[in-house]
Amino acid sequence: MADAGEPKGAGVAKREEEKHDPDFADILGNGAITKRILSHGKEGTERPQTGNEVEVTVHAVRVDGKAVEDHHSETFCIGDGDVCHALELAVPLMYVGEKAVLVTEPRFDNRDEAEKDSKIEYTLELVAARSPPALGDMTVVERIAQSLRKKERGNVLFGRGVYDDAGRSFNKGMSYLHLTDDDEQGQDPATIKQARDLEVALCNNMVMVYLKCKQPRKAIESCNQVLELSPGNTKAYYRKAKALLELREYNEAKALLLDAVAVVPKEEAEPLKVLQKQVKKLDAAAKMSEKKLYQRMVSALDGTSPDIVAMEEEAAKAKAVDDQEWWDEIKTALIMSAVCVALTLAALWFTRNSA
Repeated sequence: MADAGEPKGAGVAKREEEKHDPDFADILGNGAITKRILSHGKEGTERPQTGNEVEVTVHAVRVDGKAVEDHHSETFCIGDGDVCHALELAVPLMYVGEKAVLVTEPRFDNRDEAEKDSKIEYTLELVAARSPPALGDMTVVERIAQSLRKKERGNVLFGRGVYDDAGRSFNKGMSYLHLTDDDEQGQDPATIKQARDLEVALCNNMVMVYLKCKQPRKAIESCNQVLELSPGNTKAYYRKAKALLELREYNEAKALLLDAVAVVPKEEAEPLKVLQKQVKKLDAAAKMSEKKLYQRMVSALDGTSPDIVAMEEEAAKAKAVDDQEWWDEIKTALIMSAVCVALTLAALWFTRNSA
């Protein structure tokens, strides 16, 4: 659609011009994400590939002029989902040193709803592209930093309801924290504890992802993983019980919560006790439903089910109506026959007297 004030047909002419502009790219082919080169980079080099670590300077404004991001440097791995979809798609089309303007519809920007009323315009420069360091070459501190980055990104995505992408970020974050004895050798105990605590937090976050995605069995597996890493973890007990409730495994949930209340710190036990009461109510309601169902089944077998009695009464009423309709039809037929006989006799009498 042409902007207000543009001459009629100006928008069409502009799009035709852009088609033949080598510095312009309609990335998705529908105008949703477009890229225009401001200055060319090192075209003799390869463009960044999925898995490459890139460094990009970013400045973003809304098309209506409101700034949404200050000028800053962003480092991320292409394909890890750490930045919005528009950047993930555009940066692999750039050469190192290239500057470009990227315009994207809000749905590819992943911002908060309050900022989704206008297109976003990015000014980008691809500063560097390289292979990421191998996991074995990273220090524990560097691995923790990368894991924290994935956790933060996952939290943002989870808050926006993008649960699958959030799960990928959390899982990626955990992948940095599988430390071997050699990794821990000579490390500050506080650093190792930070790594362990972060792994527990990420695993607990995965439980929430599975619960939101209606995958209670996977949630239970992740809870068990948390409890192996952190015995007595209150969140893991609580969320495992919630997953068991989704599966209607009330006895297991009651047993779990009974154990949990006995081992977690007293100041953390209250939510578990509240959940215990809910489980008891749900279990009692389920048993009552099962009892009523059983009674209905038994009644059906001996013919005393209220449903069966009602059906029999309806059938009797229907038969009575059918019988009455049949008798009414017989009476009508007899009357019609009598009328016909009377008319015939009258006709014969009239004929004889006329003769």
